[in-house]
Amino acid sequence: MFDPFAWMYRTPRVALISLIVLASIGYFGVYGFGELTERGAQSHNKHFAYLAQSMLQGRLDVDQELTEQMHEIVLFEGKYYIVYPPMTAIVSLPFVAVFGPEFRTGLLSISFAIGAIALMFVWLRRLKCSVEVSWWGAVLFAFGMGFWYSAIKGSSWQFGHVVGVFFMTWSLVEATGKGRGWLAGLLLGMALWARLPMVLATPFIAYFVWNNLRQSADQDSTDDPSQANTRSAWLHAALVFAGVGVFVGLNALYNFARFGTHSNIAYRLIPGVLDEPWYDKGIIHLSYLPRNIHVALFQPPINIHEFPYFVPAWFGMSMLICTPAYFLIAKVHWARRLPWVLVLATLVCMGPGLLHGWPGGGQLGYRFSFDAAPMLIALVALGMSQRFGWRDRGLVILSGLIGIWGLMYIQQVPVQWLYWPPAP
Repeated sequence: MFDPFAWMYRTPRVALISLIVLASIGYFGVYGFGELTERGAQSHNKHFAYLAQSMLQGRLDVDQELTEQMHEIVLFEGKYYIVYPPMTAIVSLPFVAVFGPEFRTGLLSISFAIGAIALMFVWLRRLKCSVEVSWWGAVLFAFGMGFWYSAIKGSSWQFGHVVGVFFMTWSLVEATGKGRGWLAGLLLGMALWARLPMVLATPFIAYFVWNNLRQSADQDSTDDPSQANTRSAWLHAALVFAGVGVFVGLNALYNFARFGTHSNIAYRLIPGVLDEPWYDKGIIHLSYLPRNIHVALFQPPINIHEFPYFVPAWFGMSMLICTPAYFLIAKVHWARRLPWVLVLATLVCMGPGLLHGWPGGGQLGYRFSFDAAPMLIALVALGMSQRFGWRDRGLVILSGLIGIWGLMYIQQVPVQWLYWPPAP
């Protein structure tokens, strides 16, 4: 059957280049169009640019006059602090140094997003997916699961997701490539310093390092793998924990320098945060699971009774509606170990988001799913690998079209649907 897209992935190199070109056109194009039409492609919430400015001055707090234009700021012993981990500010340092704190963070966010898309393709190839399936999987990630919207906004919350996904996917590429446990661990540590829940991927990254090196030893030996090779696989798996531990330690020091404690207490220090109705049992609680499952899997679009009649629910919308390609996971061959590892990793990494009192907000789809984005896309790719055909392509294309619909109409969401729970 004729495939009009086949020329874009006739070789791995061509596939990677075409992905970068497509993502660049789509992401920068939508960003530029938003700015030209004054639709606000660039978010005004740029906490990390201001934190980067403070870091360049040798401080961890931000200037008081800036706090009026930022949400979720903590006042502690006369100084104002940003509650989120600082990796996004760290990667912004050279740009703030050159262009100042008013530089457009959306442009940097898009650059990291394009890097994450390229890494996603490599990650799928490392899982032995074909070039064709890997390309379509990366296209789904780029345009069909809400990542597009998050990258373009460049807000403090969205930018953190993008940087986290970038480093987590890079960690998985390393784990399934050369298998240097220390490097895979450090990369995941950088991810957790952008999105703390990503630390939960540590044992799974270690598993991929161990399994990769063990399989390599099997292939290099005509007999049983030597004891030395087996020890090397276990050593590199242990080094993943050591690499992540570096950033766990840095995070503890970061907290201590700000609040005099090694614990992650910043979010609880936000004035009035525990008075919000969605945090009636604290920031994280098991009782929040049903509401988050509803948003993540069942929340429909909003009917506004005029064109376009349906718009995205800004506080969150079903992943299955935003990304119908997720149904391809049903095609996975479950007799293998890999899909079960990916499912478990997905559930573990999404756990904190599913137990969080606030289901996300400011999102197209369910942005907490990005904490497990490489695993989710890998599961879809494994499903597509079973008799890949036009049904698979069609669901990816449909997911992309829904993404375009979301980008076009998310700013038409009625005000009562901007926050959870929606006003009656």
